[in-house]
Amino acid sequence: MGERFEDDQSHINDTLFWNTAEPYIYMQTTDDYRLLIGGEDEDFVNAEKRESLINDKSGKLTKYLKKILPDYDFRMDFV
Repeated sequence: MGERFEDDQSHINDTLFWNTAEPYIYMQTTDDYRLLIGGEDEDFVNAEKRESLINDKSGKLTKYLKKILPDYDFRMDFV
């Protein structure tokens, strides 16, 4: 999830993005003006393996966001 913005990012307010590719990616805005991005899901039975991939997946999601919304000033708040 991204940091809150005080500046005008209203052009994407109340928006849901859904890429149905495999693996899927979704983004949506929140009531407190954040952007939530997720996806790249995989089935896991090993929690340690899943945790080891989180930083890599957050990097992929951020790169995807920059590709489709290059002017959006996204700063990761938490994963």
